[in-house]
Amino acid sequence: MAYDATKPEDTGYLSAAPTELRTNLEGLKKDQIVDAGTLKGLTPGNANGNIPVSNGVENTNLNAGMVNGKTAADFAPKAHGHDAATSSSDGFETAAEHNKLAGIAEGAEVNQMAFSSVKVGDTTIQADSKTDTFEIVPGANIGFAPDAVNDKATIFVTGKVPAATQADTAGACTGNAATASVLYNFSVSTRSDVDVNTRTISGMFAGGGSSPNMPGSYLAGISANNIDVGLQIAGGYNSDNLYFRGWWSYGNSFSPWRIVVHSGNIGNQSVNYATTAGSAPANGGNADTARGATANIFSVKGTTANPPSYRFNMSDVVTNDFYMSSDGTVRLVDYTHAVYRPFRAAEIYSNDKQVATVDQVTSIVASGSGTNYYWRKWSNGDIEQWVTGGSYQAIGHGNSNSWSITFPVAFSTSCKGYSATCSGNVGIITVTGLSISRISGNIYNLADTDNYSATIHVIGN
Repeated sequence: MAYDATKPEDTGYLSAAPTELRTNLEGLKKDQIVDAGTLKGLTPGNANGNIPVSNGVENTNLNAGMVNGKTAADFAPKAHGHDAATSSSDGFETAAEHNKLAGIAEGAEVNQMAFSSVKVGDTTIQADSKTDTFEIVPGANIGFAPDAVNDKATIFVTGKVPAATQADTAGACTGNAATASVLYNFSVSTRSDVDVNTRTISGMFAGGGSSPNMPGSYLAGISANNIDVGLQIAGGYNSDNLYFRGWWSYGNSFSPWRIVVHSGNIGNQSVNYATTAGSAPANGGNADTARGATANIFSVKGTTANPPSYRFNMSDVVTNDFYMSSDGTVRLVDYTHAVYRPFRAAEIYSNDKQVATVDQVTSIVASGSGTNYYWRKWSNGDIEQWVTGGSYQAIGHGNSNSWSITFPVAFSTSCKGYSATCSGNVGIITVTGLSISRISGNIYNLADTDNYSATIHVIGN
């Protein structure tokens, strides 16, 4: 219902008046249609002394006890201060903190103290993200020991090193290096009475006072292993003898120790026979026997004017005598058939002619030569070749360097035999490979690392 100023009408029915009066009174009450200009002498407005009006204009000198339900104690005065923020409590920033923040560029990040790339040789490894991980992977015989507490990693050599170009020094070695091109200051510091028959690995060894199968006491030795065969050399201490022997069957069989004859010990040696001998001090320069023949078989040395005759009694082998008369005629006497077979000395020794038996007469049918090689072919089909190879470095102290030579003329079927030597006085050469077209092996040197040439003699067909 609402107030209606036209009710009740002057000409209306009396019976309707009460209802219309009640409606207007209710309208006055609820619709608040009363429009008073003042209230207790105060007019509404925004000026000082007005009843405050909320119309968006500041009310002058308005003194309210509460604002939005909060008293004055809940608000800070116009002039006030604030505590600076700490690592554990909130607060306002200081001037220094403000200046620091103002100096940070837009999009800046925390400094990570990291590299964006790592260069390895000619290759640069670039990070793919801000938090990329650079991984170091150990190679062969290289190990890592990470220490997460102290932020470090130790790199070390581990296992058996298959090859090393050079090691200046080695404090200790409990195993075996597969190969080593050069060894410096290599030594054996432990003397042992170990059985020398067990020293079949290439290297040096030091014998004690009673080492089994050693040719003497306190000798230093060298063992050279050639797979299933090898060589041992020993010497030193208070003897100037140099001993050597071979072994085979992977060290299950050994030849007797031999002594190298030299100017210092030749007088103490017993030699059955020799092609030439400068002197023999032990018996005054004369051999008691030669191949079983006694002194009465030989004549004394002759002169140019009176050449001697030489007679070699071979009756202990066959019933023949080999006789050379003073006129240079050589005769083979067959006592069984009483036949003389003369040969002139010049026919045997001049121009490198070959003397062959009746059942094996061969002759050279072809030959050839070139730089550092010579070959010849025999009438039975065999081919002989002599070749000198290039320069190979011999590695000392039980190690070796490889060599190989290709035959000038390849054999058709097989290589029947060979011999190999190297230049110098202290080089040792071995053969590890042989085919119809090539021979190869290793060169050892017991004293230095000089270069040596290899010379081979092969025969095959």
